[in-house]
Amino acid sequence: MTTVYEAAKSKKAEARQGSMFALETLCELLGRQFEPYVIQTLPFLLICFSDSSDDVRRAPLAPPASL
Repeated sequence: MTTVYEAAKSKKAEARQGSMFALETLCELLGRQFEPYVIQTLPFLLICFSDSSDDVRRAPLAPPASL
């Protein structure tokens, strides 16, 4: 999870977008087992919702839908 968090804080849009895709994958694969981590991911999701890159702004839509 540390790597995903670091990517979410990256200056590169591709890394931030990739971190959102990683969260989506974790949500889909782990399902309810991922729920304890959701609280920790909320700040990154909210930051990405307001990102300057369109691709990054659209990426956080998938993880919540996966849960």
